[in-house]
Amino acid sequence: MKFTDRRRLVEKGLQACDVRPRALVLLSVLGVLAALFRVISMSLFLPLVYAAFSDSSSPRGRFSALFKILPLEEFNLTYVMSGAILFAGIMAAMLVYLTDYLESRLTYHGQTMLSRKVFKRFLAYGQAYSDRTGPSVQLRELRRVPGKVSRQVKILSRHLGAALEVLVYSVALLFLAWQAALVCFVVLVSYYLVFGRFVGWVDSFSREDDQEEDLSEDRAADILLNLPLVRGAGTIGEERRQWRKFQQQRFKLRKRAALFSAGIKPAKQLLTLLVMLLFVLVISIGLGELEVYDVARLVIFFLILRRLMAAFAKMLEAPADWFAYTEVLDRYFQLMDRGNKGIVRSGSDILEPLRAPVEISNLDFSYGDTPALRGLNVSFPLHGCTAVVGLSGSGKSTLLKLLTRQYEIDAGQIRLNNRDIGDYSWEGLANEIVHLGSEPKFFNKSIEYNLSYGLEEVTPEEIFTALERSSSTDFMSSLESGLQTVMGLQEQPFSRGQLQRLGIARLLIQRQASLFLLDEATSALDEVTEKSILRQMVSRPNTTIIFVTHRTTAIDPDMHVVVFDQGQIVEQGARKQLECRPDSYFSRLCHTDPAIGPSGS
Repeated sequence: MKFTDRRRLVEKGLQACDVRPRALVLLSVLGVLAALFRVISMSLFLPLVYAAFSDSSSPRGRFSALFKILPLEEFNLTYVMSGAILFAGIMAAMLVYLTDYLESRLTYHGQTMLSRKVFKRFLAYGQAYSDRTGPSVQLRELRRVPGKVSRQVKILSRHLGAALEVLVYSVALLFLAWQAALVCFVVLVSYYLVFGRFVGWVDSFSREDDQEEDLSEDRAADILLNLPLVRGAGTIGEERRQWRKFQQQRFKLRKRAALFSAGIKPAKQLLTLLVMLLFVLVISIGLGELEVYDVARLVIFFLILRRLMAAFAKMLEAPADWFAYTEVLDRYFQLMDRGNKGIVRSGSDILEPLRAPVEISNLDFSYGDTPALRGLNVSFPLHGCTAVVGLSGSGKSTLLKLLTRQYEIDAGQIRLNNRDIGDYSWEGLANEIVHLGSEPKFFNKSIEYNLSYGLEEVTPEEIFTALERSSSTDFMSSLESGLQTVMGLQEQPFSRGQLQRLGIARLLIQRQASLFLLDEATSALDEVTEKSILRQMVSRPNTTIIFVTHRTTAIDPDMHVVVFDQGQIVEQGARKQLECRPDSYFSRLCHTDPAIGPSGS
């Protein structure tokens, strides 16, 4: 990647973090001011020593006498200078604190902005992005990439500040002892040229190893999560082979990084020793002629030199950090581009309870290049129940996904309350639309926690009523801990039918929702229980129900039916009307599909 491309990435990264470049400049200026006050606090020792260790006949003595003729007789000069030194030191400390605080705030702000964008792109209401065989690795990307990208604020501000600090300290050293300063500059530049690339190599190996180490636990977790899948497919041997290969690759990376990193500390120690040796050699030439003031000047020179070396060490890390974090930025934008393929726009209006039929007109939708729905025109009656039937793969579940905004439609329109569904916000849709599939998901918490999760002030009476209407009280009475029974434990397994009934109970507790979307939500229940639950849901006031099913046993003769075939609606109407037609596709479907039986069966 070229330098200009990396620079553009950094600019895009700052925009994504909602951080302006002038904020980084402000942080750098604060760092420079802190460095200036450090130099001032150390430099103020010179006039203090100049006045304290001299007689009146020497230039230093005359300098000391100059202070005596100033209107400072009532003050001790030592106290005045000490106070000035203390003030400069406090100012430097306060500026350092302010810089670190603002830097942390900017980093946190950037991470918050990026996390929101990632959440809306991948994890928000209606997003279908998911790698079912690698959820841990996927979550690691979504969780850690925003944090790493936001750290560019800290990286850029610190490196820019370090460069300016080097400039400030260099000027101070030149004023104190320009010959010694030049020698130190030559040594530092030589070190940068000789060891800078070496350190960059080590850092690159270390980054690769860190990435592999980050992935190791996630890959291990995914292998464990996928054990039922790979056992069923007979591919457990392949999983083991991949794991061994990964471990060997990781070991090689660690070994290579260890060989190079072993030389970093000796190299730094050699640099320090070399600088100190040259410094001692330079000052030892005229050590015999030095006075107390000169010794103080050299001591201050050495203290500032230490600060210079610390800032210079940060500058050495700049190239490696630059390349590392532009790579992270590149991964972030690739991740966001990948999410763009399934982005669903969110409106700003709040969806109110349904007061009009759900209207679909001329709707087309495709999964990539594969058509899924073509030319749909249908109206779902307000506060009524509509059954959607058809063979597997005919587009029934896809329709429900579009009604919950999991995808953006290609053409046509879905209208809720006589307005386009895209005008409503995700939050508004989530409050009014409830979707329940054939395999409800629950937390490893108590039944009460799962039923009341996300709802405000759910009363025990509401929970009991929902359990009763979902035909769950029979098996709930057999649970020793009742509502406090923890779901997900092996010692207390729940059948698929029991989980479906608990999912329906959770759905019935929803006070606000006015549109229920059921996708095979009763497929594991017996016919009697299924009919009873559907009657309970139909009797719920002000509720529109659309349920997908392969069984027609629970469909009443007067219930509205929509029949799908190959992504199209081939017929619709009341069940008794469809069955009366001699050429009805619904009638043929009931006789040919084993899962669909004739009326009343």
